[in-house]
Amino acid sequence: LSDIKKKERPKVDRLRPARYILSTSCLLNPDNKKKLMDAMSPFCIASGDIFGASELNMLIRENPDIERRHFKLWLGSTAVLHQVLHAGIFNYSAHEVERLRTEISKYVVHDGFYRALELLDQAHHCIIVGIPGIGKTTAARLLLAHHLREGFEVVSVSGDIEEAWKIVNHSDSDSKLVVYYDDFLGQMTFDQKLGKNEDRRLLDLMEYCRVSKNTRFVLTTRDYLFDQALRAYEPLGRTEGKLKLSSVKLSDYGLIVRARLLANHLQFSDVGVTVLQELVNSRAYEKIITHQNFLPRVIEQICEQWIANPALQNN
Repeated sequence: LSDIKKKERPKVDRLRPARYILSTSCLLNPDNKKKLMDAMSPFCIASGDIFGASELNMLIRENPDIERRHFKLWLGSTAVLHQVLHAGIFNYSAHEVERLRTEISKYVVHDGFYRALELLDQAHHCIIVGIPGIGKTTAARLLLAHHLREGFEVVSVSGDIEEAWKIVNHSDSDSKLVVYYDDFLGQMTFDQKLGKNEDRRLLDLMEYCRVSKNTRFVLTTRDYLFDQALRAYEPLGRTEGKLKLSSVKLSDYGLIVRARLLANHLQFSDVGVTVLQELVNSRAYEKIITHQNFLPRVIEQICEQWIANPALQNN
């Protein structure tokens, strides 16, 4: 109410709109609304022009398609977090649910993520490729959380693709499954990681998912490992044109996305108000978000190591 009177009302007086609709994330009772109405009269015409948290949540429930598209509206909810927790794909225990909520709050949805989601909707499988630290696994996990919310069960591959085939083969036709194979070509160097005929079994599962309405397949790998695999495994190379690739690229991290990512990580770090103020006053954030070596992982590591490294604090 104080902000409305001191900051918002003068702006509205200058604009003089025919109608002004106020929304706030605060919970509002009838008395709260009346006070806000009085403060914004005559621009707020009726109490229906004031939306509190309850009204906003009701609008979201009434418009599920909007909620589905805007992941930040539902990803941090307790129900979804517990679905993720019990799916066993994040390796978090129960007491780390709040930590997961914070990680989700740092994430900025970008074009690369939406490309992967579109491929999954169309072809039912997607290989997310990119350089180390670009955010492949984060994007994949967000896709899994999305499908958990849609009623899918996650099958996480830790050894080879036969693990997934065993579950798929023993599931009934109505079961909704999303198979997750992180770093399916290894993590650092290409060393013929795939087992005997596993490349063919991978392609078979992709084809199975393509014609299945209830099965999805999400894989991640580093771009240079994928290029080497196409040359080493004939079946993969022969079907390269049919593989649904979604590259997470540096170009997906435009300046606005970079700025939001940096702001999110700083918000949940312990750098302190003094440092934040200096970043703003000196416009040092511009150098960070335009740096040629900008990567989400680098930003995350700098913010996480701030307290542990006095040298960073002094600089």
